[in-house]
Amino acid sequence: MKKTGTKVLSVIMAILCLIPMLSISSFAAEEEIGQVIVAAGQAITDSGYWRINVLGNVTSGSEKNYNIAYDKESNTLTLKDAEFENKGIGVLENIDFDMATGIVSTQDLNIRLIGKNTINIKNTRNGEATGIFNVYGSTYFSGDGSLTINSNTPDAICSAIVAGQGEIHITETAVNINITDCSDEGTCALIANKIYVHNSDLNINAVNSEKFMAVYSGTQGSLFEAVESDVNITVENCKNAYGLYIFSVTIKDSNANIEINNKDIKDFDSACQGISTGTLLIQNSYVDIVIISYSDWGYTSAMNYMIAVIDGFTDRQNISLYKYLTRLSITPEGITEGVTTINAGLHGVYSAGDNEDYYWVFDTKNNSGHTTEADGDWNVHYDRITNTLYLRSFTENDALEINGFVNIHIEGDNSFSRDEHSFGNVYGLESKYAPEITGNGTLTFSSVNATAIKNSKGIILGENVTAKGSFSPDGSDAEDYDNAKATQYKWVQITAATEEEQKELSFFEKIAEFFRNIFAKIGEFFGGLFG
Repeated sequence: MKKTGTKVLSVIMAILCLIPMLSISSFAAEEEIGQVIVAAGQAITDSGYWRINVLGNVTSGSEKNYNIAYDKESNTLTLKDAEFENKGIGVLENIDFDMATGIVSTQDLNIRLIGKNTINIKNTRNGEATGIFNVYGSTYFSGDGSLTINSNTPDAICSAIVAGQGEIHITETAVNINITDCSDEGTCALIANKIYVHNSDLNINAVNSEKFMAVYSGTQGSLFEAVESDVNITVENCKNAYGLYIFSVTIKDSNANIEINNKDIKDFDSACQGISTGTLLIQNSYVDIVIISYSDWGYTSAMNYMIAVIDGFTDRQNISLYKYLTRLSITPEGITEGVTTINAGLHGVYSAGDNEDYYWVFDTKNNSGHTTEADGDWNVHYDRITNTLYLRSFTENDALEINGFVNIHIEGDNSFSRDEHSFGNVYGLESKYAPEITGNGTLTFSSVNATAIKNSKGIILGENVTAKGSFSPDGSDAEDYDNAKATQYKWVQITAATEEEQKELSFFEKIAEFFRNIFAKIGEFFGGLFG
């Protein structure tokens, strides 16, 4: 009996670490292998029905009472409200498999899902563990039910679904993968040459794994394709983390959300990327990528690609437009980029190359500044974890310049203004995107030689935030702020207050409005009397 090479995941992970994006082959078949299926430890050679008892053991079932069924003619394995653990498997026919897995097949296999099905990856063999493994063929998921794969295997290489030489198809169904506390050698949710998610829900969550890739293939020409689907990838406290790491990515008519949250890992050498690919195509889709990490900017990016076509936008530069961005939002209407730099006048508050968060104290009289502690008397602070710029009683005779989208939280009275002595068209706020304002204080932008806000989209007012705009730089004749006039105002004042202060302010505003109306009527009366 011939034996074929084993240690599949070890091979994949070793090549993954050393030579990314190269073609790999886990098995090299030396002779024709027929279909061999093992599910929940049960060898399946012909059509039949099986039940899983309360102890997790497989027993015989019937057409009306089963958790696992197989139809040999259609080559379909049906899971119906099945829950079981992965089992250690030694030899499959003439394959020295030697791995722990929930379901293994040697050739193409259709898996039909009915009800809620769960595979718990708890057992390891030779330091490896999988949920579903296809040796030579492809695995096709369908059905109106769902499949959840949970893994908690410390000190083991773990992957939820693997088709080492084939494809993974998820069509009109739901697949959920949860991975916790897995190997420091590298863990993946999906590994295949091509992965198709059509009209389906794919949810991948990973926590506390040293190296994790949600979707991976090192094969040249490999593809991840999502069409009319919802794809959600959430990674937390995984030092080196990737969302989609595959040769080509296509997202059409879909929602894709990727969040990597490593705020508790203070390691600048860790690598975090939302999408790392050669070619990227996004059409009529909503894609949000958020990376919360202290890792060095050289290792962190929302997207890293060679060629991208995004709803008509084409970027063919070797160094991606998004190389140093940790936040990216793509909609059919456009692209919103994360923050690359923030300048408060001549003072640099943040640059994408910064590895630390700074609290700044500015002496505008002497045009100097220095850092302080979080509990110090600071004026400006940018928190890249929450993507929030904090302004505290800061006045600057220059512009607030923001490259990218940011939230602005204000405390006390803050202002950015340019007077008649300024040269050229200098604005109060220079920003490509409309920042969202929150807090408890005021923020004023003004300019004599230009407009208060250099941004046709204006500003976003948070809860309990109001704004006034004026066509005069001194704020005279101010009116309720209108974003449609954002580039016409020379003076904009934003007021943020707590709900209680808003109510109190509204009361006094009503009294003031009452007296203004009275005096206006008196003026009209005497004007008419003596006119």
